[in-house]
Amino acid sequence: MESPDGQWFYFVRGANHSVWRMPVEGGGEEDAELVLESTYESAYEVIEDGVYFIPPAAPKAGFSLQFLRFATGAVEPIHDFERQPVGTLSVAPDGRSILFGQLEPLEADIMLVENFR
Repeated sequence: MESPDGQWFYFVRGANHSVWRMPVEGGGEEDAELVLESTYESAYEVIEDGVYFIPPAAPKAGFSLQFLRFATGAVEPIHDFERQPVGTLSVAPDGRSILFGQLEPLEADIMLVENFR
């Protein structure tokens, strides 16, 4: 994905879904900069001030939405949630809303029919 200012190209590589960036002018692997060590299934969105992302879940800790602020390099927690996320993130242009999916538990009813026939 391209950065909002058009200067960087962000991409994911590796089994841990690490996020990298390189200048849109191109270059080799040596020009790529690591932005995030890992994300949950490539769930990240770049905005002008930083990157919203979902890190891999810690055992028994659940999932969380976090924000990496470019100016300070600090990671800020935004929201914790218990259900597993799916898909990618999408941030509204005004920055006031974030859209992401979550898996719902699968449930089914077991029915018994008596005196069938």
